[in-house]
Amino acid sequence: TKSLVEYKARLGRIAQQGEEASSSAAHIMARLTDPSSSLSECAIAALGLARETGDIELEELCRNELLGYADDVDLPRRRWVVGYTTSTAGGQLHPLAGALGGASGIWNHMVTSGDFVDQRVAFEQPIAQIEIAAVRELREAKPDALATITLPGSSLYADWPKELQVTCYMESTPHHRILESVRSDLAGSLSRIVASAGTQDPATSG
Repeated sequence: TKSLVEYKARLGRIAQQGEEASSSAAHIMARLTDPSSSLSECAIAALGLARETGDIELEELCRNELLGYADDVDLPRRRWVVGYTTSTAGGQLHPLAGALGGASGIWNHMVTSGDFVDQRVAFEQPIAQIEIAAVRELREAKPDALATITLPGSSLYADWPKELQVTCYMESTPHHRILESVRSDLAGSLSRIVASAGTQDPATSG
């Protein structure tokens, strides 16, 4: 009957759309495995695919990564890096560094001495800025070293003056770690599209 023919035709269109989406997702995933590929470009391609397939979760991930995270958006775990700051105003680790046996010794000192407190440091910038910073830090990173950033004291302790600057110590390549986490999460979201190819319900698909 005519309705059966139309139903089969619709099934064919849905299957083709699923295969095309799966192929596009697999292509982007392959690019993500290449460390030299631009993560920003992969996110742009994934954003287009998310809009085509109606994948709201993937679209939100890509949009936030590309534009940066607004203050009213919960920052995902991949955008936090653990660091250590001094627990006393104005204190720094630099005078001790030479006697602590490199990065591992310094890190152990911060964890166990009680003079430093762990802090989750937020990286909210667009992924393109993270990529630029990662290239620089990989080029400049020294063996057995730590990275440092300066934070306003008031962002850590409410009773510290805003003008007080506090040194935060982290692993040597925090931006690179963020990129790896974003690649992993983006690949995971794309894998859903690959896995769901051809499983759309013709009663709910357009």
